[in-house]
Amino acid sequence: MRPNSNQQPEWRSLHASSEPRQTQSGETQGLPAVLSRLDMRRRPSLLLVALTVLLATLAACSGQPVYETVSAISLTADDLLEPNGDPILSVAGAFERTVDGNEIRLDLETLDRFGVVEYTIFDPWLKTDVTYSGVLMATILDTLEVASTAEIVGLSALDDYRVEIPVDDIREWPILLATRRDGQPLRISDGGPSRVIYPVHAFRDAANAEYRANWIWNVARVEIR
Repeated sequence: MRPNSNQQPEWRSLHASSEPRQTQSGETQGLPAVLSRLDMRRRPSLLLVALTVLLATLAACSGQPVYETVSAISLTADDLLEPNGDPILSVAGAFERTVDGNEIRLDLETLDRFGVVEYTIFDPWLKTDVTYSGVLMATILDTLEVASTAEIVGLSALDDYRVEIPVDDIREWPILLATRRDGQPLRISDGGPSRVIYPVHAFRDAANAEYRANWIWNVARVEIR
């Protein structure tokens, strides 16, 4: 499902221009001077953005783990069978092993066997700290033995909204296919049964506006090509 464009994430101000500006009197002002003149109602948001970036930088430099492992991988491509429960995700595309034609269907129990990890982020839409848990998208690619020629992972939502994430991004960052929020399974009304989460708590570049639309929720299908 497409992120609501009317609900702007808190990191929006990260992309404000830092170029000097001219006042009406002709005086040149840099970003610090401009910020000092902003209405006080906007300052908390700007300070929150700055704090988020600072914490992400410190986390990246402190050697602290970006995510915590909840459960280890207990699945290989040879273990994939028809799901026992209701399928919540189908995966198709450029991999060697298949279960039903060119598509693998996964229930929550099977998806968990890819190995569950979690991390806490400041959710830019909920505007609060949230712990998301699920499966790293890179682990899905590795476990399914995705072809080395694969370049794009396409994700489709229940309403047919679709995004494409480069495989290189998935390899670079621990992008999460989350199935739980604060320990509880994601309901459809919460963006479930699965949704994409970027590790904005640890990688500043992951908060760039160009990735905002990739936070797709209600994910129903993944296609690798």
